Amino acid sequence: MSRFNLFGLFLLLVVFGLASWRMGARLWRESSVGTGDAVVLRFAHATIHPGILRAHEEAIAEYERLNPGVRVEQVPVPLRVWTAWLRTQMVGGTAPDLAEMDRGQPDDFLARFFIPFEPWLDAPNPYNAGTPLEGMPWRDTFVDGLATPPAYRPALQQVLGIPMTVATVRVFANAELLREITGEAKAPDNYAEFMQLCEQVREFSARTRRPLVALAGSYTHMQPVLGSLFSSQTQRLARELDTRGTLEFGSRDAALAYLRGEWTWRTPAVADGLSLMREIGRQTVEGFVQLQRDDGVFYYSQGRAVMLVTGSWEADTIMAEAGFEQIVFPIPIPSVEDPRYGRNVSGPGSELALSPGNAVGVARSSRHRELAVDFLHFLTSRRVSEKVMVDSNRLSATVGVEPGERVRAFAPRVEGFLPGFFPEFGGFGGKSAEARRIHGVFLHELVSAGGSVEAFTQAMEKRFGAAIIADLHSAVMESVNTSRQEDAVIVVAQLGPSAEPGDLVRFARMQESQTLRELDEAQTRHVLRELKQ
Repeated sequence: MSRFNLFGLFLLLVVFGLASWRMGARLWRESSVGTGDAVVLRFAHATIHPGILRAHEEAIAEYERLNPGVRVEQVPVPLRVWTAWLRTQMVGGTAPDLAEMDRGQPDDFLARFFIPFEPWLDAPNPYNAGTPLEGMPWRDTFVDGLATPPAYRPALQQVLGIPMTVATVRVFANAELLREITGEAKAPDNYAEFMQLCEQVREFSARTRRPLVALAGSYTHMQPVLGSLFSSQTQRLARELDTRGTLEFGSRDAALAYLRGEWTWRTPAVADGLSLMREIGRQTVEGFVQLQRDDGVFYYSQGRAVMLVTGSWEADTIMAEAGFEQIVFPIPIPSVEDPRYGRNVSGPGSELALSPGNAVGVARSSRHRELAVDFLHFLTSRRVSEKVMVDSNRLSATVGVEPGERVRAFAPRVEGFLPGFFPEFGGFGGKSAEARRIHGVFLHELVSAGGSVEAFTQAMEKRFGAAIIADLHSAVMESVNTSRQEDAVIVVAQLGPSAEPGDLVRFARMQESQTLRELDEAQTRHVLRELKQ
């Protein structure tokens, strides 16, 4: 292991230890000397951008003024150590009262350590009094009605988190450089204009001998571009392969279709998608696959790249770090009229079905559950959410909260078409993500100077099928384990004493969800079994 890696590991361990020490020290101090009459709520999260920390502190100060006997402490934890830190706190009995629960934690962990919100969801949020949301059930004050993951867990039929934000991906562009290169700060309307702009950047860099690229490169920032362009080419293909007509052709469906031979890496739409990926991959820093998020932001903020593709969650940071005028626009995809790529395209994708994120749950170990829920009522009320999100340049998950002026371009597109699929699959409900790993390992075969569509295609043809099979086997085992856990809950509900009407509805939904998941499991087993014959 290199000295650099050892130093990075050392820093992570230091951060992890400091965060754990702070939490343990506070618990010891309160148990030893008390905190007077104050009730302390600890709010831990991994969203540690300066804007959101500042906005939360202001909201907390207002909440404490409304509740003089309450003190709320933010506990910011770096994302890289979040999962291990949270598990350590939960298991060790030093858990915060509130914590983000949508950072990849499995259902069994959430069910064990977080409370369900059902007892509060059908009652109004008291902090919405005097707003258009007054009297509305709390669940209906969120853009998805708390009906989608990660806040809602289909396998458990429970809401275990309250979402704060929604997120979209856009292109940031240096308006000053655009004017210098093209004479105007204008966003391209489609992929053809986007590529024309990239070529102008290349010519400008060569003519002026300035080290300049069109797109700031890092694996983190280029994945949304690659995915958006590739999936534009599989829009029509996905509809053809969606034999069940569910309009929800997801990763598992695409994986099974691949194993059945319904598409290959040489299918025309897929080959066109790879060509797009190579074209756009040549417009950034050579070797971007090895670069990380900070590298891309550095290139852009230093004026060495004209554009940067990132999500609304980074908007506040980018606006603060880049000392120049910027414009923001959606990732341009080929138009239907594009002579080469238009044959595969239905049109720009709708973002209406985006699931809210940054969901916060209440720990089962909290001694102040009602107060913790009240704080979430406050944070997600229309007035407070609007202030927090505008101040932090983020998009709110609360109904009716308009985006601030600086992030208006990030507002989700309501109209549009269903997206296609992108075979950088991240697993299908199991713990394996072999297909994603293989895709990342061999991406350089496609986007490097010496790479090609053919080289990447051959690499995928050799390895992708086995990777998908590993992921699907993992998903089947995860489904079996989840069903076993649900069986016990369902049997107790059926054989135990009479439950409340709301509980009976939840158990009925749980059975329905279990049946649908077992149908998917049976279909997956069938395809895997056929491969062995």
